Amino acid sequence: MLSSLGGIENKARAFRLGSDDFLEKPLELQECLLRAQALLRRYSSAAPPLPGQRCYTIVTFENLMIDPLTRRVLYNRRELDFTRREFDLLYVLSSQAGRVLTHEQLRYYVWNDDFEGDETNAIPVSVSRLRQKLGDGDCIENVRGVGYRFIDPRCKKE
Repeated sequence: MLSSLGGIENKARAFRLGSDDFLEKPLELQECLLRAQALLRRYSSAAPPLPGQRCYTIVTFENLMIDPLTRRVLYNRRELDFTRREFDLLYVLSSQAGRVLTHEQLRYYVWNDDFEGDETNAIPVSVSRLRQKLGDGDCIENVRGVGYRFIDPRCKKE
């Protein structure tokens, strides 16, 4: 993350939200280059994206496929329609299957801290809509007071 805001509070928030690194402006070009090279070494096993293409991963489960490039969702071999935010929420949760994502992380990744309407209900209402559209309320689990977790349908307890 590159920010003009310094201080431990801003750095801590950035790391809690998933940043790999934090640079303050003004920055030294050599330091930026060295940090970028360290990140590349750390993630060298990943194939680089094509020029002009954003890095993305298609999420697949037994009966669910989510393609972030085409923004298509196939569930039980039929295509489902989602709003932009519903799609982003489903993609973020499913790409981190099994991991609890906090309300703060979801606000950051899906809404970019730009809520419309009642902030307290935006995430639960969106999760409710996802559950209805997927017809499988068990795939998104509420972790009370913390956030939500996507459960791989193959891992569900019978």
